[in-house]
Amino acid sequence: MPKRHICQGDIFKFINDELNISQKSLCLTIDKVRTGTMVESRISEIKRGKRKGYQGLENKEDLFFEDCFTVKDEELGFQKVLDFVKRENLFFPGSEKEEGDTYESYSLRMLKYGLENRELPNSDKNLIYEETKEPGDAYSQKFIAQEYVNTDLPKLAAIYSEPEFGVESKQEAAILFDENAGSNEKIFSSKHVKDIRENWVYIFVCGLLLLFIPVIFDIYGYSAIDIFLWMNTLSPNVFFTSILLLAISTLIFGLIDTAVALWTYKKNNKDCKELSYKDIYLVAKYGDRKRIIRGKGRYDLGISRLCYAIFCNITGAFSSLALYGFLKTLKGFQNFIKSGRFNKMADVGLMFVLIVVFANSFLLFTREPMKEFCENEENPDTLRLDRLNVIANNLHIAVNLYFSYAGIIFAFIYGFAHYPVKRDISPLFALVTTGFYLYLWFSSSSPYAVDFNAQCAGSFLLLAPFVAILTSIYTIMCFKPSANYFAIIGINVVGMIAWLVCLFSRGENSILPVVWNNKIYFILYGILLLLFYILAACL
Repeated sequence: MPKRHICQGDIFKFINDELNISQKSLCLTIDKVRTGTMVESRISEIKRGKRKGYQGLENKEDLFFEDCFTVKDEELGFQKVLDFVKRENLFFPGSEKEEGDTYESYSLRMLKYGLENRELPNSDKNLIYEETKEPGDAYSQKFIAQEYVNTDLPKLAAIYSEPEFGVESKQEAAILFDENAGSNEKIFSSKHVKDIRENWVYIFVCGLLLLFIPVIFDIYGYSAIDIFLWMNTLSPNVFFTSILLLAISTLIFGLIDTAVALWTYKKNNKDCKELSYKDIYLVAKYGDRKRIIRGKGRYDLGISRLCYAIFCNITGAFSSLALYGFLKTLKGFQNFIKSGRFNKMADVGLMFVLIVVFANSFLLFTREPMKEFCENEENPDTLRLDRLNVIANNLHIAVNLYFSYAGIIFAFIYGFAHYPVKRDISPLFALVTTGFYLYLWFSSSSPYAVDFNAQCAGSFLLLAPFVAILTSIYTIMCFKPSANYFAIIGINVVGMIAWLVCLFSRGENSILPVVWNNKIYFILYGILLLLFYILAACL
């Protein structure tokens, strides 16, 4: 194993694991030297090499030593530091014990170089390559990996599977390649391949469902446009009640999942009599009160988690309700959609909505499994598709997403079809725009979303300008200037100010990193827009 430069993740790992300093206490220390409220989930990600380190911790080694490195026995503490550096094969100037070194002097030196290095532990910038390429040499493995970075994985796996390298299987070799060749920067890594192989049944069922939908539509002479028109013709009471019930159904079925988890736990632990709320929370989330049982977690009862999930669904439902009300103000809208050739466009929209829902669910339950209790970290076991609350949540997302997509697209087509005739705009469109901003912000950029490392993190930064541009063009081109007209423009201005605040508060000067970190979703969005453009041009 080649040496590598020490980085922030190593420092956090040593403080947390070796010195038994809690991540919460470490957050308080970091809060002293940089703006913003640190969260434990971010500490855990940096510690595990999943995220780069924090900015602003350079030259703060004295503070970290004072807060975290206080020990009763300095000789024992000194040996613990040396053992950690040796065990992790770390390097920094003076990493070898120097004459006259003490626990404090050596620790300060380690902190100085570790805190200022924000790179991922396995980044190429951190790895130290030796000149030797002797067969079987530990460092020569790295050279071989480097030489085959641009080649196929099986070839490299075959090389690594030779006996002299001590790798027992090609699977292990693939993992080694993934870790040492910077797979975190690739669209598809061996982890993705592994996840697909382990969950092929889920992918197979989703594929069958996507194939059966057009077949059923063709047999019965229906299309996705009929679903949209049926939803749009529902009475306000029925539509509002249905959308709101779908929004809170996650909580309702989550409580049922909790009951199932408790029943299973008591069945396996018959000596258990009474459980406190904390015990119920632990059993529901982890499957047990004292340990994490893989595959047994069913629902997260944490108050913050419940608030985030419910408010996300409520803001999403609000957008659909406002859009439903706005479409009712468009005279002749229903007949216009019926007389148009929009069947294919609606079918494509429905298929892509389902693909986004399936992809989102897949990415959630294939996250790294939890290894330690953490309140602000989601347990992937609670996000498996066989959980009732997950089924309810996916149904809520699919219904609201399809109705919103179809409603907005058809409203735009209807408006531009009557251009240059302009009408008065309803104030409900201001609510539609506001609802979109609220949903995007709360689900991806709110403190709750940051704490839980939400899967859709970054969607507000990318989609908010998209919403502002489209709604502003639609308002200016299709409606007369009025108080409602200027209110919508003003809402978009406020939305862009919030967008700038969120962008710069993250320390970003470009949205490109946001796009890259959420590439799967945005690739789907791009393909969807392209297909809609092609369909619209052909109609």
